[in-house]
Amino acid sequence: QWASCWFMPLSLVDSLGVGSEVVFAGGLMGKITKIEGDFAVVELSRGVEVKVQRASVISVLPEGTLNNL
Repeated sequence: QWASCWFMPLSLVDSLGVGSEVVFAGGLMGKITKIEGDFAVVELSRGVEVKVQRASVISVLPEGTLNNL
């Protein structure tokens, strides 16, 4: 099965949770702080949060990746 986005398997969307470190289709990276249905609130940097569609995630990073950039 595929999510509404053509490039991402549904299982990746379902695996996202609070604390997941992710990369979005536009290249932004951040940590998920809240899940709200089909959307996720993501912290891009300390104090900067955005709400994005979960289907826009193209990759889940290994834990701790963002702290080492």
